Amino acid sequence: MPKKQRIYDAVYGYIELDDAEFALVTLPIFQRLHWIKQLGPLHTVFPSAQHSRFSHTIGVFHIVKKMIEHLKGRQDRYVYEFRGNEEELLKFAALLHDIGHVPLSHIGEEVLKDTVKEGLREKSSTQMEDMKGIFDPFAEREPSWWSLFPEEKYHGDNTKLHERLSAEIVLHSKDIDAVLKRVSGWENEKERGEAKDRIAKIIVGQNYLDVSTLLLHSELDADRLDYLLRDSFFTGVGYGRIDLDYIISRLAIFRGEKNVADLCIEFKGLHTVEHYILGRFFLQTQVIFNRKVRFMDLLFRDVMEYMVKHRSEDWSLMGLEEICECVRSNSVEDLHNMYS
Repeated sequence: MPKKQRIYDAVYGYIELDDAEFALVTLPIFQRLHWIKQLGPLHTVFPSAQHSRFSHTIGVFHIVKKMIEHLKGRQDRYVYEFRGNEEELLKFAALLHDIGHVPLSHIGEEVLKDTVKEGLREKSSTQMEDMKGIFDPFAEREPSWWSLFPEEKYHGDNTKLHERLSAEIVLHSKDIDAVLKRVSGWENEKERGEAKDRIAKIIVGQNYLDVSTLLLHSELDADRLDYLLRDSFFTGVGYGRIDLDYIISRLAIFRGEKNVADLCIEFKGLHTVEHYILGRFFLQTQVIFNRKVRFMDLLFRDVMEYMVKHRSEDWSLMGLEEICECVRSNSVEDLHNMYS
C-alpha cells in the first residue's frame, strides 16, 4: 500500500494525502497560497487571523474526504455510489478550487473586476458600436470580466472570478498536467484532458445537479464548513464552534423526481445546521463586516487599485487581461511573480 503523506492542521489535526495529492500541494503555483491571507487585511484588526488560503484549501480537501467516506458508507437508501473516478476528480477539485486567488483574496478580485469594467467604459465611450454586446451596465451578470472567458462550458450560474481563474490554471498548467499523469487511468493524454475538463467544471459549479458539485457548491458545502471553523478559530471568536462530524454524519443523498440526486440533511441534524447558519451570520456581521475591518478593506483596495493602474520599475500588479494571458500561455514565472 502506498505510503501516505501527512500535514498537521491546527483545526483538524493530521490530514493524509496520497502521492499525487501531495505532489500537487508541493507545486510552486500551489505553494504561493501560503502568502495569500484567507481574510485579506482582517489581521490588522484581529491580529491572530494570519491563516492562509493554503491551510483553508487543505481543510476543504479534508472535509470533502470525510463527506465521501460517509456517503459511501451509509447502509440505507440514502447511500451514494461514486461512479468511475468521480472520487478522485472531487478530491482534486477540492485541492484546486482556490488556486486562482489573487493577492488580498476577495479584495484583489474586486479590484481586478472593477479595473476591467472601467477600461470597457472608456472604450465604449468612443467605440460603442465595436463594443456592442460586451459592456451592458444593466446586465445581471458582470460582462466586464465574463467577456474575457468566452467558453460557456466553464461558467456556472454563480461562478466567481477566482473560480474561473482556478479552472483556467487546471486546464493550462503543465505542472498540474504532469501530476495528474501519475494518477492511475490518466496516463493517456485524452483521458487526462477529460479529467481536467471535469475538475474545472466542478470548480466553477457548472452542474448543480451533480453530487460532486454540490459538495463544493451549496449552502452546506466543504468550503463553507471549513471557513466557518477556521475563521472563527483564528480570529478567536466563538461563532463557528460547530459539530462538524455530526453534521457530516447526517448528510444524505435524496433522489427525487427523474432520479435526480440532491444533498440533504437528516431531520436529527437540523438543529446542528441551524447553529451552523447562525454561526455564519454572526461571523459575517461581527467580524467580516466589522466597521474597522471594512475601513481597512477600503484602504487596501485603494492601494491595490493604484498599483494595477499605475506601474513603476519597482512594483506593479498585472491587470486581469495579463493574468489570463499568462495562465493560457503557461508563463509560470510571470504568474508566480504577480500572485505572490
